[in-house]
Amino acid sequence: ANMPVDVEFSFYHARNSMVRLSRFNYNGWGIAWFNGVGWELVKEPFALYESKRARSTARMVRGLIIISHVRLATMGGNTLGNTHPWLYRGFVFAHNGTVDRWGLLRLVRREYGDFEGETDSEVLFHLIVQEALDAGSFPEGVRRALEKISEEGVGYSSLNFLASDGQQLYALRYANQSLDYYTLYYLK
Repeated sequence: ANMPVDVEFSFYHARNSMVRLSRFNYNGWGIAWFNGVGWELVKEPFALYESKRARSTARMVRGLIIISHVRLATMGGNTLGNTHPWLYRGFVFAHNGTVDRWGLLRLVRREYGDFEGETDSEVLFHLIVQEALDAGSFPEGVRRALEKISEEGVGYSSLNFLASDGQQLYALRYANQSLDYYTLYYLK
C-alpha cells in the first residue's frame, strides 16, 4: 500500500475473507508485516477461523507491506515450522502450489539448508533466497531459481508466491497446471 493499512477487512469482512478461505485451507495461517524497521510475524498451525489470537492480531497489524497466508497442506504436518509465511535472511515468503521437494533439495546449498519445517514451499523459498543473494537482486534470483528448476526437471503444479524484503513486494504467478486455480490478482 502507499500508506499504512490494516487487515481487519480482508481477514473478516471481504467477500473472500481470510476466515472464509481458512474453512477450505485449514492447516495453518500466518501474517507478516513490515513495521518500518523490521518484520513482525504471527502464525499458528491450525485454521484461522479457530484462532483465538487472529482477531486481536488483525486489529494491531498496520503496514505498507503485509503478506498473509492460509494453508492447505500437501506436504508436512500441521506444525509451526510448516506454516507460511516464513522469515529468512530478511525476506518473507508465502507460496501456493506443490513442488517436488526432493528435486528442490538437490539445488539448495548446505548453507541455505536450515529449514524450520518439512515443506516444499520453504525449500523453494530458500532456493530463491540463495540465488537472490548470489545475484545481488531478488528478481534475478527468481529468474535463476526458475531456470535451475526447469533445467533439472523439477516437477511442480505452481510456483506462485508473494515475497518481500520490507522495501519491495514481489509476486510471481508461474503455474503449469490448473490455471484457473493457481491465479494471482492485484488491485491498483
